[in-house]
Amino acid sequence: MEKIGPSREDAYLIFAHNVQGNLAVNRLFGWKRETEFAHVQELLGAYSEGGLQAVSSRHDSHSSS
Repeated sequence: MEKIGPSREDAYLIFAHNVQGNLAVNRLFGWKRETEFAHVQELLGAYSEGGLQAVSSRHDSHSSS
């Protein structure tokens, strides 16, 4: 919340989305940490970072209005 500035409610929604998504991916991989899993973690980390940057930009544009 400090880094990107969403409201408490928005931060909770983002958190819940990430948790459920991570659970689904772990289920797909049978909870195994194999070679492909590292690639998936990198991919999803980049996806999450891009999403957080988008939320931050959205928050910044709304704050300056």
